[in-house]
Amino acid sequence: MNRIEVPLEVYAEFLALLDAPAQSNEKLSRLMNTPQPWESK
Repeated sequence: MNRIEVPLEVYAEFLALLDAPAQSNEKLSRLMNTPQPWESK
């Protein structure tokens, strides 16, 4: 098994990013709300 080692400060910043609420993404929102070709009948 491979391991990646980083300084504790970097790991703490990474965890903070994971714990933070998701940011709004207009392009993703538009994609997820666009009818799929197989649903457009």
